[in-house]
Amino acid sequence: MQLSNVRSSLFLAFEDVGEQLRQRLGAFTKIRFALVKKQRALREALCKRQNRLLKLLASSFDAIVVIDGEHCILDANQRALILLGISRTNIDKFTIDAFLPDSHISHFIRSGAPFFRGRERCSECQIKRLDGGLRETTFSFQANFIPGRHLCRFRDVAFDKP
Repeated sequence: MQLSNVRSSLFLAFEDVGEQLRQRLGAFTKIRFALVKKQRALREALCKRQNRLLKLLASSFDAIVVIDGEHCILDANQRALILLGISRTNIDKFTIDAFLPDSHISHFIRSGAPFFRGRERCSECQIKRLDGGLRETTFSFQANFIPGRHLCRFRDVAFDKP
């Protein structure tokens, strides 16, 4: 008799544990579906923001270059490609330093590039194009406009010097 009471108690305990697991699984499933829904909404919002930024890049009158912490060029709008004299297919082969005069590069090495100090710097400089031409321009570097991505804008681009 005692053995049947133990079996009945175990059966009831397993039933109780099973019910608790089903309830928790149901709650977990609801949380999972809510997270998936939020993830989709976030992905859609990020895609919309990216599309707005890409349209802004494409329509800007400034030459805009996006670089990383190693000065590697990640992206550039059409005006920047024309300014630098490079094609979109070759963009990832260059750093922004390749187009700056040596005096600017050595100044950045001594004082630290403005985007690593977390501030914007505006000034004038010459851009060395791949074809050897020089362009006078006003530049602006902005740190971390997106975390880990730095924005270089070039304005008032003048014609090549003789």
